[in-house]
Amino acid sequence: MQKDVVDLELKCVNVVNVKRNSMKATLEFNLPEDNEEFNRAVKSADYYVCLFDFYQYLRREMKYNESLSEKERNIILKVIDTFNEILINNGIEI
Repeated sequence: MQKDVVDLELKCVNVVNVKRNSMKATLEFNLPEDNEEFNRAVKSADYYVCLFDFYQYLRREMKYNESLSEKERNIILKVIDTFNEILINNGIEI
């Protein structure tokens, strides 16, 4: 039984020590000419969070806001559908 524990520990150590080839990408900008593109790249995670938060807000409204009228629900559904279509057309998954 003790041998099994030692073998398992060795296997775990071997898995942890496996090195993977890490890939890197470098973006280069000619500043100040490319300042707008630079800001888009630097702020891309913030843009993603905003899109995700907006999408979650719409879903929460549909799911939990019981005071919405049928017309309001239809409007929110239309916004969600259009929002999803825009994301898909731009290759963005949230």
